[in-house]
Amino acid sequence: VLNQMPKESIKVFIVDRDPRDIFVLEKYVWKDCIIPSDVVEFCKWFKYTRAHRKTERVDNKSVCFIQFEDMVYKYDETAQKIVDWLGLELKEQNKKKKYFNPERSIRNTLTWKKMKCDPMEIKYIEDELREYLYNFPEN
Repeated sequence: VLNQMPKESIKVFIVDRDPRDIFVLEKYVWKDCIIPSDVVEFCKWFKYTRAHRKTERVDNKSVCFIQFEDMVYKYDETAQKIVDWLGLELKEQNKKKKYFNPERSIRNTLTWKKMKCDPMEIKYIEDELREYLYNFPEN
C-alpha cells in the first residue's frame, strides 16, 4: 500500500531534543549503548546524525522538525504548528494534552541540571554543539 501512495502524501515528523539531555539520559539512565556515552564521540555522532537538517529544512516540504522541549514549554504554539502543517482542524479541544502532557514531560527536560553528572562533559557539549542547544525559558 505504501509504495502506491503518492510521495506528496507522506508527512514525516522529526522530533529532536537538547543534546545535553540526550547525552545525560543515555549515559546515566538508558544505557542502551546505541548513543555514544563518551562525550567526544557523542558530539561527533550528534553532528553526523544531524547533518541532513540543513537540506531537509530547505528542500523537503514533507518533513517537519519539532523540538521535544517546544512541546513542553510552548505546547499550544507547537501543537498548532503541527495541526496547521498537517492541514487539520481541531474539533475536539477536550483531547488537548490527552496523549502528550507537558506538565508530566517537563520532568524529562534539563536532566543535566537535575542529575549528578560531569559538568566538564556538559561544557564540552555546549561548546561543540552550540547550534543545537535548546534556548530554555528563564524561570
